[in-house]
Amino acid sequence: MDEQEYDAYKQLEEELSLAQRERRDIAKAQLGLYESQNSEDNLVKWQLNLEEEKERIYHLLKGHRKTVDERNQEVWVEPDSKDSEILNDYGVDYIMGLLESFLNRNIILSNFDLDRIKEICFDLGNQINEDIYNDYDRMGLDTDDKRKKFPIIVLKVLVNVEASLRRAMNNGERLSLRRIMTVTQTDNASRMPDYPMQTQRRRRMFHPSTWG
Repeated sequence: MDEQEYDAYKQLEEELSLAQRERRDIAKAQLGLYESQNSEDNLVKWQLNLEEEKERIYHLLKGHRKTVDERNQEVWVEPDSKDSEILNDYGVDYIMGLLESFLNRNIILSNFDLDRIKEICFDLGNQINEDIYNDYDRMGLDTDDKRKKFPIIVLKVLVNVEASLRRAMNNGERLSLRRIMTVTQTDNASRMPDYPMQTQRRRRMFHPSTWG
């Protein structure tokens, strides 16, 4: 093999190695895009998922307490005394039904102004007070001590409802999700390697004029 052929071989080897590196870089970038997309999806799902919060409220209404089991995991356990159960099942179902109406994606992705939020909370507070007052025995408020605690139950409901409504204030939640997606798309674009376009020229082993 003469010197020109040897040089042509070396150049071909270098270009082949470069092409392989480019393919590896592109594959890594595509994997990064996939992982980034999954991360965005998980964040959006977490932000819109209110089930954990509703579960926490349910346990608190039932008088459950959180403790750590033998596997060092947090769990909810029944109260030591029935006196810790302020509401019975009927009362808990009533409160949870109210919360289901306000703690959901449809609400937090809506659009409310502050005056409307205050109006909803005011009307809701009055309605809950009236419902509990008219049906407190059936809801489990069958002692003076339990009846004294019903205002705090109303407050807990209103605080959570207001928090949900405020997430929707002036399109806040939708704008937040839009910012997340915009940042992710910008980050994805920066991950892609930018290789200059090269014009490929076919080389033929025994035609030196094609080696350059």
